[in-house]
Amino acid sequence: MTGPPEGRPAGALGDGGLQVERTALAWRRTECSVAVCALVGLRLATHQGDVPTAVAAGVVLTGAVAVLVVDIVRIRKRRRADAGPDAPRGIPVRAHVLAVLTASLGILALIVAHTVTFGPGY
Repeated sequence: MTGPPEGRPAGALGDGGLQVERTALAWRRTECSVAVCALVGLRLATHQGDVPTAVAAGVVLTGAVAVLVVDIVRIRKRRRADAGPDAPRGIPVRAHVLAVLTASLGILALIVAHTVTFGPGY
């Protein structure tokens, strides 16, 4: 009896990759929905002047976006590896993560500065 092909992502079990792809897509949808819910929570918390909730929503939003960026970079890296060594290289992972974290920290700093300046509930 022969074993599964070498390139089969599911190994001896599964349907040759479709199940793995469906799972990856489901996780990506979950990551996007967490990011959207955190963004809505951040917006509502800043509107009501609730600083602890805004900070918590900002942290969750930063984490969700970072997970999405890492997932996208991992997919691009896998595609580049499949394309061969002559494929053009993209932006390094550090640049993506640094951009997301810098923007998130800036937003959190603005929320805290606004609350300190005008007081909660303004």
